[in-house]
Amino acid sequence: HTRDPVIITQRGRPAALLVNYEDYEGMVATLEEMSQPDWRERLAEAERDSKAGKGMELGEFKA
Repeated sequence: HTRDPVIITQRGRPAALLVNYEDYEGMVATLEEMSQPDWRERLAEAERDSKAGKGMELGEFKA
């Protein structure tokens, strides 16, 4: 069992990529987030909040 992507070739050239489904979902979510016009501003704000101690523990987030 590995999470490493597998490159599928055709005639010696990359033709497809096989990835773990959870990794794929994460990539799609990231692309969707980054397609928003204000993503850089929201990321910068989140980083400032985190540095200022305004974040939350993972357990709190999941609750």
